[in-house]
This record gives sequence, structure tokens and C-alpha cells, in this order.
Amino acid sequence: MLMVSVIIPTKNRPVQLRRCLMSLMEQKRIELMAEIIIINDGSNQEYIREVAKSSITKKCLKLHEINNNQSKGSNTCRNQGAKLASSPILAFLDDDSFPDPYWLENVVEYTCRYGVITGRIMNAHERFRVIPYIRQQRYNLRQASLAESSKSTFFSGGNCAIKSELFNLVDGFDESLKIMSDNALLQKLKLYQQECYYIDNVRIHHLHDPSFLTAFRNAWNAGIVKVKTTNINRGWEIVSSCRQNISAFNAIPKGHLSRMKYFIVKFTNNLLQVAFHLSMLYAWKKKINE
Repeated sequence: MLMVSVIIPTKNRPVQLRRCLMSLMEQKRIELMAEIIIINDGSNQEYIREVAKSSITKKCLKLHEINNNQSKGSNTCRNQGAKLASSPILAFLDDDSFPDPYWLENVVEYTCRYGVITGRIMNAHERFRVIPYIRQQRYNLRQASLAESSKSTFFSGGNCAIKSELFNLVDGFDESLKIMSDNALLQKLKLYQQECYYIDNVRIHHLHDPSFLTAFRNAWNAGIVKVKTTNINRGWEIVSSCRQNISAFNAIPKGHLSRMKYFIVKFTNNLLQVAFHLSMLYAWKKKINE
């Protein structure tokens, strides 16, 4: 059975990192994990080292640390971890994600079978928060459209695994992109006829960032990256995409939400969608005028 190197970038989130590492210690097939590689992206080195050593209770498990004096971003961190990894399978987690007990076992089984996989993401927030709720509903929409072990149209960098030979073939994550680099990696893999497969049983719980400003900034940057990495011929394609995305989200039943919360959720989501597509229009016009 092939072994796994688990790669975790972290920055100023020691509490979440501790919980992530403790989740790894609770894996049912922990013997499949050869090593954990933590990339400290500009945090206090001693604090992160203490969190890592106190959380990893399996003495036989290798722990590697990479310390960046200045923040280099998650893409660079993941690539740094991949270069240090010694296992034939690379698995990537965010420091604020907590894998289910069978996560590791399923990662090995399905990565051996398909080469590249991504899994289900679930909301780890116990209380209602607008931005995490919106993000989770978007994940739910994408995940609901996919059958188990089907070819995936997305690649979640915070819950994915890939054979190291394939990762090296496409030179890893694009470090020039601040956002959507995981899907950019997926596009590079397709050039080599390598698909990514969605595995529902590869599950993590994720503490989605609750900040509206972060969500707005990410939406704007994502629109610019989308234009750079895809072929868009006409502006109406962007407008049509905006209408479709808003309609799909607004069709989600309110469920247990009150009318006020449901209104706030839809309003906030529509605002973020407009920001995303306006940035696409801006980048598209700039591109055709060059």
C-alpha cells in the first residue's frame, strides 16, 4: 500500500492548526501517513513548532517544518511542501480544516485508482454566519451535481490528493496566482489527459473565513483570474453567467433560516456575484484592448 505525505500551510492560526493535527492523529489508518509537512508562512516559529510537537502523538510519524520569514502565499507553501515530500502520494489540507476519521484511508484508495482526487467540504462553524453559510451552499451546489467517483469540474486545494509524479509533471501550483490556483492546476493536468475525480467519502470540515471584506476581495480577484485562465469571446457570456449563478443560488430553499437571515444571505451572495462578474468584465475589456 502506498504512503501519503500530508502537506499543511499555516499562518497565524495555531488553534486551528492544533485541531487539524489532532484530527490527523485520530485517523483509522494512520499507518498510511508517512509524514506531515507544515509550512509556516510567516508566523511565530516557536509557537507553531510547539503546537505541532504537542499535537502529533505518534512518535514514529515524521514531522517536517518549513519556515518562511515572510509570507509567500499558500501556492508557494504547497509547492515547498511537495518538494520536501518523500511519498508517492501528496495530500493537501488547510490549517483550518479537520478531516473525517476515514479521510486518509479513502485518500490512499482513490488516489491509487485515479491519480488525482478532490473531496467533500462541509462547514465546521457551529453557529450561523453569513459568509460561511454562503460559501458552504456554493460547495453544496457544486458537489450535488457530481456523482461518486465522477470526473470533477473543480479541484479544492484544501482537500485534495495527487500522485507526486503527476504534480511534478505540471510543475505544481501556479505561484503567480493569488486565487483559483487549484483549478488552474486542474487545467494543466487536462493538457496531459489527466482528469480529477470527485470522491464524496474524502471529507473534511472547514472553518470558512467569516470576513465579508475577504470574501469581496476574493470575488473580485477571482473574476480577473477567470478571464486570464479561460477563453471568453463576448461580454454577454459574462452577464449570462452572472444571471445563472444568482438564479441557482436563489433557488436554494431557506430551510431553517428565518426570513431576515434568508434575505441577508441572498442579498450578500448576489452582491459578491456581481463583484465577481464586474471584475470579469473589467479584465475582459482590458484584455481585448491590449
